[in-house]
Formats: sequence, C-alpha cells, structure tokens
Amino acid sequence: MQTNGPKSSNSRVARGNLLAHNYAIKRDLRENTSFKSIIGRAGPLFWLLGPIASTTAPAMSFNPQSTYVQLSADGVASVLPGGPAFWSLPEERMVAIGAVWLVSEYEFTSDWPTREMHPNGDEFVYLLSGALELLLEEAEGTRSLSLVGTGAVVVPRGVWHTAKVHAASRVLHVTLGAGTQTRSTLANGT
Repeated sequence: MQTNGPKSSNSRVARGNLLAHNYAIKRDLRENTSFKSIIGRAGPLFWLLGPIASTTAPAMSFNPQSTYVQLSADGVASVLPGGPAFWSLPEERMVAIGAVWLVSEYEFTSDWPTREMHPNGDEFVYLLSGALELLLEEAEGTRSLSLVGTGAVVVPRGVWHTAKVHAASRVLHVTLGAGTQTRSTLANGT
C-alpha cells in the first residue's frame, strides 16, 4: 500500500496545504501596498517564497548582506530581502520573522550606534574579517571580548551588548529577533 506517493491522500493533503499557504501569502502581499513595492525590487524568487514561506529555498548563491535567511524550527531555510528592504518591512511581518532564527551579515566601519538585547534567544556573532571588541553588560560589569581576523562569540539571551570597531569588519549574526530591544550607546558613554 502506497502512503506517500503522488496519488496518496498524504501527498494530496500536503499539496493542498502548500497551495493554501501560497494563496494566503499572495493575498497578504496584494493587500499591503508598501510590501508589494519591496517585492517588485526583490524579484520573482521572493514572490514565490514570500516573507515567511514554509518551502525550502532552492540551492542558490547570494550576498548575505542584501539577502537574509530565516531558519525555522522544522529545519526549513527561506530567503528574504535584506538590508534596507528588510528594515522597512511592516511591523506585523517583522514580528513573524522574529519568531524564527535570522541569519544576516553586516559590514561595520565604525562603532555600533546602539546597544541591543535579545530576550528570547542567544545571539551567535561571527567575525568574518576585521577587528572589533564586543562589550557585554553583565551583572558583574562590562566584559570586553576582542575578535581579530576571524572568531565568534555567543552572546547569552538577555545580555545588553554593543561593539567597538577597530578595523572595517564583516560580521555574521544568527539570532531570534522577537522582542529585541535597542538603546543608544550615548546613554552610558560606551
């Protein structure tokens, strides 16, 4: 007895769920004009995957500074526009994206202008090149962790942190964005 082939009821249910999911994404996109303009710039791949798609991203090459990846709990990776297009997404989309792991890359040539804290998950910070000093505000005081060339730090959830940039740096970040808080670094002089 075939249970997972193209004619099985499991297969029909899965196809039906995927079609319903894709329809819901496209409906949401049509109803949000500002979001539609982002899709126009992001191209057909983003239209197919949507911002919270439950389909595996096809194997492809991309720049993680301009295209971010979200990793869901079920192991599915989806791409979405990065950089300014990401930060201009509507709040309800940002909330949904914050519920999954976000992988993003940034280039820094000066100190971070803010401190941040992620209450719902640790943050993996991986220096790809350059030199920076991560400042973690812990109960015992501020701890400084220097990274030069390449290296990584896991910032525990709930710990405020920022960075001083000593040389132009490329940094890969992996974190749950939900609930992230930011403060100006000018507030405490770091």
